[in-house]
Amino acid sequence: MAMPPVSFEDDPILREALVRYEIDPASLSFLGGFRNRVYEYGQNEQRYILRISSESQRLADMIRAEMDWMHYLAGRGLAVVDPLPSQRGNFVEVIEHEGRQVPVVAMRKAPGKHPGKEEWTPELFAAMGHFVGQMHQATREYMPAVPTQRRPAWHEDLDVFAQEYLHAVDADIAAKFQAIRAYPKSLPQERDAYGLIHADFHRGNFHVQDGRITLFDFDDSQYSWFAEDLAMALFYGISPQAQSQEELVFARQFYQHFMEGYSQVYTLDAAWRQEIPYFLKQREINLYIVLTALKYELPEGSWSERFMQNRRQRILEDVPFVDIAL
Repeated sequence: MAMPPVSFEDDPILREALVRYEIDPASLSFLGGFRNRVYEYGQNEQRYILRISSESQRLADMIRAEMDWMHYLAGRGLAVVDPLPSQRGNFVEVIEHEGRQVPVVAMRKAPGKHPGKEEWTPELFAAMGHFVGQMHQATREYMPAVPTQRRPAWHEDLDVFAQEYLHAVDADIAAKFQAIRAYPKSLPQERDAYGLIHADFHRGNFHVQDGRITLFDFDDSQYSWFAEDLAMALFYGISPQAQSQEELVFARQFYQHFMEGYSQVYTLDAAWRQEIPYFLKQREINLYIVLTALKYELPEGSWSERFMQNRRQRILEDVPFVDIAL
């Protein structure tokens, strides 16, 4: 289906971005976005993504660090969307407009498509684990090209999250958030278990072509424990309720195949795998708070709508997100 042409005459930021990346406006289509405006365009018979930051707090140096890590992973042979330099040779262009500095980036579009039902197989689950294991192996050696340009640490992201969303929930849920916020302070930051992670690894953030995964959307990347990446894959890979026998069987199988692929390339001590339930609970509470704050009308039967069913009670009663052996 052809996308309607994008109007940029009244958008000076977009106009300037097109100049800096030498983009033909006729090839541009708007894809959407939450914290960013995301476009697709064509150039030299290839498809690319243009991303314009829409939040002032997304500092340029943070985005430079995001692009640096993506470029590093691509250089290590991982199938990630490699950032594209502008005509000035920059991975991040900063456009000044009305007192704001707006970061803009471009990158190659991931080949293939989001995995559908026919691709959602044990082979793909193992490939997902293998990919995350490769990332964790690579990130152990990673050092930012510019030491002052770094992605946030886990607690910085949680603090920003609290400022943005915590006001929208009642005191009981806020207390659960504060308790979950405090726990990681006790965890050691070992080189083999802690580093720069994707932090949002799920099928909405990768494409598959001929069984090969290409990962994108590193916007949430942060310094945290590797177990969080494992938890995110499990969290979004299974039913948001996962209470019936059938759902629990699938959850066990998903985790088993994922970890088989992961263990082929990386070994995470069993003690760290026991922290996965904590990171599942953290994402559960955070997502509940976000969806409560934004007051979205969730489509009936969607993953998010099913997730919200009885969610407050499950959080307050400390019901595990999924009750399987890890």
